[in-house]
Amino acid sequence: MSGDRRRPPGNGNGNGNEPGGGSGTVRPQPIGEVDVTVVIPAYNTGPRLGPNVQEAAHVLGGTGRSFELVVVDDGSTDGSAAAVRAMAAKDDRIRLIELGTNHGKGFAVRAGLVAGHGRWRGFIDADGDLPFTLLERFIDTAMEGDNDIVFGTKHGAALSDVSIVRRISSRAYALFVRALFALDAPDTQTGIKLMSRAVVDAVVPNLVEDRFAFDVELLVEARARGYTRWAALPVRPAARLSTTISPARVLQLVSDTLAVRRRHRNRAVSHQATVRAHP
Repeated sequence: MSGDRRRPPGNGNGNGNEPGGGSGTVRPQPIGEVDVTVVIPAYNTGPRLGPNVQEAAHVLGGTGRSFELVVVDDGSTDGSAAAVRAMAAKDDRIRLIELGTNHGKGFAVRAGLVAGHGRWRGFIDADGDLPFTLLERFIDTAMEGDNDIVFGTKHGAALSDVSIVRRISSRAYALFVRALFALDAPDTQTGIKLMSRAVVDAVVPNLVEDRFAFDVELLVEARARGYTRWAALPVRPAARLSTTISPARVLQLVSDTLAVRRRHRNRAVSHQATVRAHP
């Protein structure tokens, strides 16, 4: 696969000395395998981060599944990780990975996924715009069904609390992705996904997107490797949905998505050439 590939920091040893981890620290991790690893990527989330992590841990504790909650602080400068650091000191099910510099959501999610120990691993946004209670339904669907990936979709939900601009932008991007990749996914960008350990092991090391096109690249790469059992669950964001969409961010997302397409196409051409050379 072509491109400038940067491996996310961390090999899960929890000693804070992983390449690229800066001065980060990782709380000693649970011994052995757990049912679920949930990654929360966070960047300058502010005072909401601590309560949101606490709420996520409470929801996971109520599922009856063994779990670890991995918060990846993506080079925040607002001190928001301090509350999580305190929680991790008291609860080994909560881990904190602190990156030395800001890389992007995709990079942070990859770092958490590869450091996890769950038979199922996924992520949810840190801001709480997606209710953490969604995790219950996603975990049940993943562990009791026959799926490789479970992801959320806002399409089809009643989104009266979401601006018309955001709704139009979301649908336009979904059509753009469908045209480029013919993905059987109504919504790639909703910030909650869960996948099997097999998907993480086979797919995540091949991903290079550091920003928000990470989700598209994940699904494209999973399909290319035969992990096509997907379940899309409708989700409704909280009324406090606050994320804004700027023209610069839209342009960056489009550019990154086109880069995913180029790499995917180049890899396919390279594979075909190899097959012809070695029939």
